[in-house]
Amino acid sequence: PSARSSFEQSVALQRSIVERGLHERVLIDDISPDVLSRAVVRSFIDVEQRWASGHLTNAGFLDAARHGAALVWLSAAAPDARPTLLRILQPK
Repeated sequence: PSARSSFEQSVALQRSIVERGLHERVLIDDISPDVLSRAVVRSFIDVEQRWASGHLTNAGFLDAARHGAALVWLSAAAPDARPTLLRILQPK
């Protein structure tokens, strides 16, 4: 139950970010804020599990978290926001 509660709190935080992005027209409204919020949280959980199992260093964790979030945000990004997200996704 506490894991579920933590997940829902994380989704609620992301939802407020998504709603702000919609309001500021950084995101398009073709996708539900709830769906997008859950996808971002799941992306972070995946990265966290890879880090906890020793597959990522701390720096690798940060890069993977940014990459995962950028992929999710890209699905709903307004045209003006896409170049920034695509830069995050470019290999270093």
